[in-house]
Amino acid sequence: MTDLAAIYTEYYPYVLNLCRRMLKSPEDAEDMAQQVFVQLASVPRGRCLPRYTQFHGRSKFRTWLYRVTANLCLMELRRQRARPLLTSLDHEVNNEDGPRKIEVPAAARVDVDGRLLLVQALGKLAPGYRAVLILRYVEGMTNDETGAALGYTGGCSRSQSHRAIRRMREELAP
Repeated sequence: MTDLAAIYTEYYPYVLNLCRRMLKSPEDAEDMAQQVFVQLASVPRGRCLPRYTQFHGRSKFRTWLYRVTANLCLMELRRQRARPLLTSLDHEVNNEDGPRKIEVPAAARVDVDGRLLLVQALGKLAPGYRAVLILRYVEGMTNDETGAALGYTGGCSRSQSHRAIRRMREELAP
């Protein structure tokens, strides 16, 4: 991979999806996806080549890029946890129309409700567990690829995946 524009074109959708799943805010996810590519284009101090040239081919490029993305998302989640949460109620106060009602077929409602429960439970997990589940079960990576993307061994990835599933079951239990 030598052309950053080609990397951006090919991998931006994957990076954005990973950011959306790891970060709760769509705006934060879009900002972080852009930040990933800014980071890849930057030249570290004392070097003359951009960061994306640091890929050495020991894994798939996509796995390496996911690791970069996941690390940046985890750092952002730590930053968000460290600073006080500021929320604005402007949207709720200014919404004079009230809630909109949309007719949804019953069969689709069950699927949407199930997905909503899964997304909510996933959002309650620790960022590390969330990352393992997303990479393993949503992105379809193997345990070894997931481990490589997050800096674990394959066995550790398998263990983290098992713990994350157990936490998801606890969250989804009635």
